[in-house]
Amino acid sequence: MMSFEVTHRDPGSQARVGRLKTAHGEEEMFQVVEWVVPFLPEEKPRHLLGIGEPDDLVEGVARGMDLFDCAFPTRLARHGMLLARRMPRFRMDVIKSVHARDFGPVDPDCSCPTCQRYTRAYLHHLFKAGELTGIRLATLHNLAWILQLLEEIRRSIQEGRFSEWKLKFLG
Repeated sequence: MMSFEVTHRDPGSQARVGRLKTAHGEEEMFQVVEWVVPFLPEEKPRHLLGIGEPDDLVEGVARGMDLFDCAFPTRLARHGMLLARRMPRFRMDVIKSVHARDFGPVDPDCSCPTCQRYTRAYLHHLFKAGELTGIRLATLHNLAWILQLLEEIRRSIQEGRFSEWKLKFLG
């Protein structure tokens, strides 16, 4: 049986669901989320713990979850992986030599300071040189990228076009 945790403490707390993805795959995780969500109070925020992959965030929202937390964006950044729309699994490995002479931004659609001020080539150099600034800039970018993604999701829900947006985003 899959392990999960749902807590209902005081009236102001949130409903939390966690420990789903680590031991089981995505498909089973979302099956459990679909099973649990009807039992969660609608007046409380629904918190899916440990989920941070962009496609998982979108799928979590589609299944009624409101909040997410995960070390995913910062863990990726520490290893030179930056989030970007036009990359497989939304990831760019800036350490790869292909970026050594790429003077474009990490993600041309991102408005974060890293994308507005620095190039892939510069970030490549920082990581190859072991400069901590590379990790900081990558972390700033990944956190901003996730925030922008969640803002897009919120906007698409408010405008009544989430299903259409989701199909386009996930391809």
